[in-house]
Amino acid sequence: MLVLTAVVVLAVAALLYLGTSGDDQVTNGDRRRRPPDPTGGAAVVATPEEADQGPTSHLAAQPAPVDDPAALGRWIAEVVYGIDYRDERDIYVDALWSVSVGANADDAEAARAAFTAEPALAGIVELVPDPDAWERMAAHEQWASFDVAEPVGADDVELDAKLTHAGLSTTMVLVTGRQLIHYIGEDGTPQTHTVRPSLQMLIGCAKQLDGCRLLRVIDRQP
Repeated sequence: MLVLTAVVVLAVAALLYLGTSGDDQVTNGDRRRRPPDPTGGAAVVATPEEADQGPTSHLAAQPAPVDDPAALGRWIAEVVYGIDYRDERDIYVDALWSVSVGANADDAEAARAAFTAEPALAGIVELVPDPDAWERMAAHEQWASFDVAEPVGADDVELDAKLTHAGLSTTMVLVTGRQLIHYIGEDGTPQTHTVRPSLQMLIGCAKQLDGCRLLRVIDRQP
């Protein structure tokens, strides 16, 4: 299992970019660090029902489904776009790491250190707003809900012939939907802001990985 994990990490790190074609091909840019702007866009005053609505803990309610790449991609998107400032930031970082390649290695701590230090792979963990952005979210009491648009896109791709021969199947997963961001505006009133994000990721599945794992974030919009 260690050998396959190491080969997967090296193969994914060697990729400069993946995507569909033409303008859809992107690299991991600075936008992966950017959290939703709670005061940007067309904000609206929340209705009393929306203001009273509290977020549900997706992480606690549903464990990650690691037996299906599309289901895992959906879960990851719901984690990323359902962030709640009242939770600890590390909860979300740990959740994404737990479904990343290397998380089930014999020396998981060393694997995580190497994983987050590799620029081609670090985008997975950086889907969570950085600590400064998290503080700004807390100042606005910001949380979000995310409704996935069905169906979730899932296309089988071959990352490397040797990996396929070793039993690794890879799937490009695209999740889109509607994110409703709740926050307190500058005037002190509850407001909402709607975003329609998308998250494209490469997910690998193998018996040696104990199911499916997130290999790389390909694109995130916005």
